[in-house]
Amino acid sequence: MEDVVADQAASEAVKRAVQSLKAGQFKVAFELLAPLDHPSLNDVNFLKLYAETATRAGQLTEAESALARLNQQQPLIPELVAAQGDILRQLGQFDRALPLLQQSLELAPRRPEFLYNAGLCLLALNRFDAAEELFRLALDIRADYQKAALGLANALEGKLDLVGAERVLVSMLVDQSANPAVWFRLARLYDQMAQDENFDRALENLSRLRPKDPKIYLALARLLLTRGRPDEAENWAVNGLQQRRDDVELLGFLANFRRERGEGDFLKDYEAVGLAELADSALADYVRFLSLASRGDEARSVLMQLKGPPGANWSEALVLAMLELQRGAGQFREMLELIAGRVEPSLSEWATIAYLGLGQFEAAGHRIDQLLANNPHHQYWLALKGVVTKALYPEEYASAFDPKQQTQTVNISDALSGAEMFKLNTLLEGWLAGQHFFVEAPLGQSVVGGTQSPGNLFNHHYPPLQRLKKVLLDEIRQLLNGPDAARFGDRVLQRWLGHLTIESAWSICVRESGFHVPHVHSKGWLSCVYYVAVPEHLQDTSTPSEGALALGRPGVKLPAEVDPALVVPARPGQLVVFPSYTWHETTPFSGQGNRVVIAFDLLPTAK
Repeated sequence: MEDVVADQAASEAVKRAVQSLKAGQFKVAFELLAPLDHPSLNDVNFLKLYAETATRAGQLTEAESALARLNQQQPLIPELVAAQGDILRQLGQFDRALPLLQQSLELAPRRPEFLYNAGLCLLALNRFDAAEELFRLALDIRADYQKAALGLANALEGKLDLVGAERVLVSMLVDQSANPAVWFRLARLYDQMAQDENFDRALENLSRLRPKDPKIYLALARLLLTRGRPDEAENWAVNGLQQRRDDVELLGFLANFRRERGEGDFLKDYEAVGLAELADSALADYVRFLSLASRGDEARSVLMQLKGPPGANWSEALVLAMLELQRGAGQFREMLELIAGRVEPSLSEWATIAYLGLGQFEAAGHRIDQLLANNPHHQYWLALKGVVTKALYPEEYASAFDPKQQTQTVNISDALSGAEMFKLNTLLEGWLAGQHFFVEAPLGQSVVGGTQSPGNLFNHHYPPLQRLKKVLLDEIRQLLNGPDAARFGDRVLQRWLGHLTIESAWSICVRESGFHVPHVHSKGWLSCVYYVAVPEHLQDTSTPSEGALALGRPGVKLPAEVDPALVVPARPGQLVVFPSYTWHETTPFSGQGNRVVIAFDLLPTAK
């Protein structure tokens, strides 16, 4: 009898979910289907419905799980294989996505949309030549396939063939002059080409066309910030919310923007939507921002009021938000209780952090080894591995993770004359002051009592900056090709392919009492910091630890306090290079003046 009742309830829930899906109420449809757990529902038709609903509701992890089960039950169906691959691509799991997308092409080689999705994945992996080939194949099959033409322009842009990319985009204007996507790509291209008049013309056309895609508004806001036009950036972001008032990324951008400007009501855009109306991912961001603003009790209260006690019905995003609150409060056992029974891969990292907080290093080591088996170059996981190794195997730590061994310093005055270095730093200090137009650092960043420049700093065409960039990269190449390269360790050198690419670059300006908390750079391979300006009193050898770079203290809570292993005094004209998995921080200083640095992360590349 109980099974009959359960079947009836499930059937009614499915019926209501289908109606909600047809009405465009994707979140409602997903919430109706997600709690269902009955053997009769594990069939092909239900899984297809669940995958479609989860995809449209933005619950991509759930969608991928359903598609994986579908592909087990109905293997080699091109549409299902392609759908799972594209969901993995959207989740950022490009190495898992690509084999599936390639398999879909083997099953259906003449499907231009399959070629396009595989091309997007190759773009994300920086395989621009292969992406270009797929986009051109898609256009050979369907000459009017606009998305493939845009993909081709992106591939050419990635190859730094900016003229070729411009040629593709301008040719599209013949019959696509009212297409905002084309004008947006042109704006981005003209920004890189330093064609300011053309950039502003593209921006004017975009303003006139009023794009529907929130991603265009977000990208333009970020671009305008990098160009030092914060008021325009804010306007574009706000206008983007008029297209989709609950867009997760735009809400997050504006919260950070308002916080960096020093606005007290920096979360007002979330509250204007209504907290109960937010998607779980947006609500999780709101809670995280509250926590980062030292309002952890309020954050926890919001979660409890809106979602009730944590349980199996909580989404991954909400669980991650609660785990962050628990970590901040040192509630490591509660973290493990919350994680127990859940299968999301992202939770293994949090279990590792909880075990470390409890001093259970062997359990933490087991978890982190499982994670690294799937992604051996994940810099944050390597940093956690270093914490475990130091506790359990100190001799191995000394050879594999010790910052005293792996950190290297270079005095740029060896490459430049003292006069040129002084002139370069003086010009850069003045120019960088114009890039620091905020009053606070971004939420969640490591700096306290300082500011960070927006965007990728090295994208600016300012000649002294480009001169410094060339000198710094030349020095780092010499390090990697020279006798001291072995000091970086096997994990770094095994990936060295002979060439470098800049993953990101930024400037930090720290004022009196400012500092960085311990952190690592998860997207890098080598991390670098160059000192542009250091207050004179910090250059006195009697105060080497003030305003210094300190390396080796973990950025996770442990039962016992750990001191930094290495302290590098701040000196103008000095470059410091270390593996991106190295924990590092900076110490506060007293007195007048700002410490101004340029920091950047590097990745190895074959060409």
